[in-house]
Parts: sequence; structure tokens; C-alpha cells
Amino acid sequence: MIYGKDLKIFADGVAIAAAKSCEISMSVDTHEVATPSDVDWRRYKAERSEWTVSVSTLVTEFYTRFNLGQTVTLTMAVCDANGMTVDRMSGTAYLQKSEISAQLGNLVQGSFSFQGTSTLTPYEEE
Repeated sequence: MIYGKDLKIFADGVAIAAAKSCEISMSVDTHEVATPSDVDWRRYKAERSEWTVSVSTLVTEFYTRFNLGQTVTLTMAVCDANGMTVDRMSGTAYLQKSEISAQLGNLVQGSFSFQGTSTLTPYEEE
């Protein structure tokens, strides 16, 4: 089983600090390829894919959280109970959306969305 605490998101090799939750979304466009002999069921072919990552976090630094359009290398890693990485994938993404909210007496919170601009691939050591 993988628990929420086991998934870590890194931007340019640095963990996104104080992350409270994250969402990784992948999708694929499809194109219908059914032939006249396919009378009962439609058939589809997978085409181009895309991915996004959204992170909700406590804000620990402010300036770089508003560099919209900034390209970063995102790495999503699954760690075991000892903190050792057991699986990870990586890709280039733009910081697409940045929202920060602050309330008197509470910690500043933020929500940041990244749009993938490259293939999401298994991470390989250099």
C-alpha cells in the first residue's frame, strides 16, 4: 500500500516543502477507429497524452511561488517506510497557476498547478 505521506513532489530536485496534499493527473486523447464491421461497439486508438500536477502546501517562501510560466523539472517519488525512494518519474512542466491565501491567526497556505510540457518518464540516475 502507498500512503499519502509516501508520495513526494520535487521541483528542480528540491522537495516542495510542507506539502499537505497533491494530485497527479494523466490523460490521453482518443480517436475513433471503428470500421463498418464494428456494428455494436466503438473502437478507439490512443493518441497524445498529457499530465498535470497540483500541490497544496503551507507557504514557506513567497517570491518563487509567483513565477508563472517558469519551467521546472518535476519529480514524483514514492518512498518506503524508511524514506528510501522505491519508484519515481520525472518530466518538465510550467508553473501554470499559483494561489496563496492567508487568514489572520493561521499559517499561509498555497495551491500550485503545473502543466507538463514533456514526456513523463521513469526517473533515471545521471
